[in-house]
Amino acid sequence: MRTLLLFLAYVLLIAPVGLLLRLFHDPLARRWRPAADSYWTAAVPGGPLDNGSGASPGQRTLPRGFNGITGSSDGGSGPAS
Repeated sequence: MRTLLLFLAYVLLIAPVGLLLRLFHDPLARRWRPAADSYWTAAVPGGPLDNGSGASPGQRTLPRGFNGITGSSDGGSGPAS
């Protein structure tokens, strides 16, 4: 019985809402624009994608002195001798 109710909720509520959102709303601006010179959207300084490091949005930044390859802060030279 629970499976039937979940199926009906999906078919009658979730799927139609998803289809309507795809038809009338494009939050990621993925639609094809033939007149557009570029699809690039520049990040706004101080906006939600600005982490203050000067890195591009989506680019990982590591703490100062941290070597991301070995996971150590000594440069990955191995054990101290």
